[in-house]
Amino acid sequence: MNSLDPEVATKWIVSGEDVMTIEKYLDKNHDKKELGKIESDVDIVEFNPDFTYTIYGDLERIFGYKNLEISVRLTYSGL
Repeated sequence: MNSLDPEVATKWIVSGEDVMTIEKYLDKNHDKKELGKIESDVDIVEFNPDFTYTIYGDLERIFGYKNLEISVRLTYSGL
């Protein structure tokens, strides 16, 4: 069995906190049920999570991907 070079292996390991971005779309007028809202009616809050161990395990690492980006988008109605 061939062993994997540690330098090569680290290229395929990423931190869950570094690659995951959460965006919350908050409707400024959430009491109004209107279709076709314009962009100025929405506040977008974007952040990286502090902890991802509940998703990716205690090490909070994701294996097997290069240049990974994960976007989670939530709307007011989904919170």
